[in-house]
Amino acid sequence: MRRLSVSTLLGWFLPSPITVLGASAESAVLLAPNLPMGDINVVVLTDVHSWVGGHDAKEPNLDADYGDVLSYYERLKAYCDLNKKDLFFVVNGDWIDGTGIATNGDPSFLIPLLEKMPWDAVNIGNHELYKREVIEYMTQPGGFVEWWGDRYLSSNIDLTSSMRPIGSQYHILQGHNSSVLTFGFLFNMKDNDAMVTVHEVATVVQQDWFRNTLLEEVYDAILVLAHMDVKDDLVQVIKDAIRLQVGANVPIQFVTGHTHYRSNYRPDSSSHSVEAGRYLDTVGFVSFPKASTLLSELANGNGNASDLFQHVFLDANVETLTKTLAVTLLQTANGHALSKFIARTRSELGLNNVIGCAAQSYFIDRSLDDENSLWRLFRDKLVPKGYSGDEVFLLGKGGWRYDVLQGNVTVDNVLAISPFNESLLVWKGVPSATIAKLVDTLNAFPDQAFLHDLPNYILAPARNFSAVNETYDLITDQFEVSLMQQQMGIIDQSTADITPVPMQPATTTTSVWINFFQSENECHSNSHGAGNERPMEMPPSTGADAKSKQNDDETDHQFDNVRLVFVSVAVAAVFLFSIINVRQRDRRWRMVTEAKRQLTLQALRDYEDEEGQFV
Repeated sequence: MRRLSVSTLLGWFLPSPITVLGASAESAVLLAPNLPMGDINVVVLTDVHSWVGGHDAKEPNLDADYGDVLSYYERLKAYCDLNKKDLFFVVNGDWIDGTGIATNGDPSFLIPLLEKMPWDAVNIGNHELYKREVIEYMTQPGGFVEWWGDRYLSSNIDLTSSMRPIGSQYHILQGHNSSVLTFGFLFNMKDNDAMVTVHEVATVVQQDWFRNTLLEEVYDAILVLAHMDVKDDLVQVIKDAIRLQVGANVPIQFVTGHTHYRSNYRPDSSSHSVEAGRYLDTVGFVSFPKASTLLSELANGNGNASDLFQHVFLDANVETLTKTLAVTLLQTANGHALSKFIARTRSELGLNNVIGCAAQSYFIDRSLDDENSLWRLFRDKLVPKGYSGDEVFLLGKGGWRYDVLQGNVTVDNVLAISPFNESLLVWKGVPSATIAKLVDTLNAFPDQAFLHDLPNYILAPARNFSAVNETYDLITDQFEVSLMQQQMGIIDQSTADITPVPMQPATTTTSVWINFFQSENECHSNSHGAGNERPMEMPPSTGADAKSKQNDDETDHQFDNVRLVFVSVAVAAVFLFSIINVRQRDRRWRMVTEAKRQLTLQALRDYEDEEGQFV
């Protein structure tokens, strides 16, 4: 039985994803699109990270949302069906953790939106596998995995309890003129939740099922959805294993991701790897040949048929998508309905509420020396202004996820910076020499494959940091605790007796930014003007040691504003959790949601006792 949400209920009144486009379908698409069409054509999304609503008005060049992408696909599909061309639509993982539509391990608002997209193949990303509650939600009877059926791919991921794949190990895409054998791989992930087992790619491609699939199925080309870097060594591993079974002349198209940029790479003359951006900044398009076309080119003396593999990176921009299709109107009925559904969900969650202001723009991809660096803002302003004692933060550079653009800062802008809402934990009284060695050790690890201008870990002290004869309270987030505890024990065995504890009052990686922008609200006079609602407080973290945030007796004006809106969130949460509690059959899930419901009810009671009934 499916877990329901407010957005799920709303979704029942909207069109379901199309499976076959009829004549009424957007048959106005008569001209050939401005795309390098081939035998097999694929529209690609990857690493959207819940940016389904697109980017806000401060990024007008990225104004397309999922409704616009759906409209683009429907119109292109109408053209392809009319002209008997093969077109497929795929998404390559990491659909959670990015905006307020899916945060705190709760995908219940996002999944009904995703289920409106008519994908032909869906791959798993690492972000879907960090939290048990997300995996449980996806795999519950009638849930997200079952929704997609054999289109949901997991070539190297099993449920640990059964050691059977979460989804399908492969799928055959059937077009007008071709059959495409499709796999879905994830890189060799190590820090996933124990509910799943991620098998090493090199092991899986040696298994009988993989070899037999390649030898026994009938297909014209191979498509590999691979949630890994475009040039990851594992791309070569998969390609070599395929070549060992089928030879050099079967076309292989890799759709890659994970590392959040646009790139392409040719593993050999009959294969191609393409990575299409992140956060719905890109709509990718690839085309590749059938084996018969490739062999014909080779027979005609073209020893290098790599030009049969083509790709285009389109900005997720309504005007760009419209011009690419040579139409005057992009929007379709299904696309329009989905855009409205997304806007309604965002409104329910209060994501457009203004909570502060940024005097200038700050970017995550700038070095610590750059005055426009978001990490420099955190290190040199947020921590010193928010803390005045012996605190020193040490966080991984992947903790902040997006830029802050000049002007009003909304709830969703903050969640874009820090969507994980991880609990912050503190080691009390750590010698400064140990901290200095820890920083050096962590930053000596191989550089992560993104944000190359930053060290892997950033030290941010509340006061001047001295590496000699000082002690500090070392703060990091829940995600990094195990690694840091392990390394500190190696560096200084005396720290083994220091146990990290949650900060008091309870603080998360998201709440520090909310507090900062509220206290630094340079647009305060505009933040509560016409059309602006009051800010929303973040729900408590779902980390292993997370606790509900404590009400401080010495509340100030800033907290009063947040508390008022928290009550409105609580009212919505009461309704949401009551629905969940009625429909969820799993006993463990019922216990968790009931506890959360009681917390929100108590918050409402407390407010009514102090302030009068909320209307």
